[in-house]
Amino acid sequence: MKVSIAITAYNTEKYIEKAIESILNQTYKDFELILLDDGSTDHTGEIIDKYKDYKNVRVYHQENKGIPYSKSKCVELSRGEYIVIFDSDDIAENTLIEKEVRCFEQSKNKNVGIVYSDAKIINEYDDITRESYVGKLNRMSKNPTMDLIFFPPYPMSSMMYKKEVFNKIGLYDSKYSVSSDYDLMIRMSEHFTWEYIDEKLIRYRRHENNISRMGNIQMLFNLRDMLIKYSNLFEVKNIPRTYVDKSISIITEGYETAINTEDFQEKRMAHEKVMASLNIYGVFSKLKHEGLCKNNKVDIFGYGLGGQLADEAAHFFGLEIENIYDNSGSKQGLLINNRKIKLGEELKYKRSQNCIVITSVYGEEISQQLESYGYEPNKDYFRML
Repeated sequence: MKVSIAITAYNTEKYIEKAIESILNQTYKDFELILLDDGSTDHTGEIIDKYKDYKNVRVYHQENKGIPYSKSKCVELSRGEYIVIFDSDDIAENTLIEKEVRCFEQSKNKNVGIVYSDAKIINEYDDITRESYVGKLNRMSKNPTMDLIFFPPYPMSSMMYKKEVFNKIGLYDSKYSVSSDYDLMIRMSEHFTWEYIDEKLIRYRRHENNISRMGNIQMLFNLRDMLIKYSNLFEVKNIPRTYVDKSISIITEGYETAINTEDFQEKRMAHEKVMASLNIYGVFSKLKHEGLCKNNKVDIFGYGLGGQLADEAAHFFGLEIENIYDNSGSKQGLLINNRKIKLGEELKYKRSQNCIVITSVYGEEISQQLESYGYEPNKDYFRML
């Protein structure tokens, strides 16, 4: 058995069958599928049981133990050389396993412990809401520990691990009911590197019941705790203490705002501001350390939440935002730190001399707009989200 694919599920009756079928329809056939129902109270367990007599499928039921315990149990049950922990609401393209196994076997880097890919983002109705999840500025570098300081988003279902990775660093930490994946990734980064496949090999689902949305306050508490917990590792990996402190301060401010208000929308906004801030800091960190900005100058496109946080983040890394663009006519001419917001259409007639960072949630549309003007992705412009 070459590959073990595990799906743990709790109350995902709406999506679980599509996830399972996407794995069973893989072009690569030398795998086992482990299905674990974590004490669901809906019909998830019954749906899983329909597959108990399938070849190379093993079905398990347990009382509700939570995500990290369930994932750890699946790792222990796995018999394959490679392991995929697949989320029960995502969908795999049929070449996911074939291409990731091939990537491992063709890699000349013996230190690679994890292979992952890009993803399309879908909603609860399977509609594609974004064509790409992993941009150039949130791909793992040769120093993955550095990349994780500002907690960039990754499609976890696309990650295939060597079994020896878990043998080396241990299992998921049950202390972290939310974001246990990031604790695992930080520990992995001490010993292993990641290999990226620039193809969209899964469809990552975002919906209101995502655990990251349900546990926003706990997520912030856990992320801060991880940064403090691994301070010695960060020092060994030569990560500036100021980077760690900045990430901690961003998370702490949002966490304290969230716990000190009773208003649900304020709690949600506090979480969204933290994630947007961490994201923009991660973007400018990559721009700086990978030398992607000429003369350390940047233009931004979009003056929503991300754009409003950009000046502080750019300054932190010694970068300067020279121009601000937005497609909203109502924002045109607004004076922001001695710079007037310009309409994005101006980039069609006067080419920017700086790299452009899209700091808008409408990144897909703005990307198409810039490409129609002759700008190249990951060369002339980059996306924050």
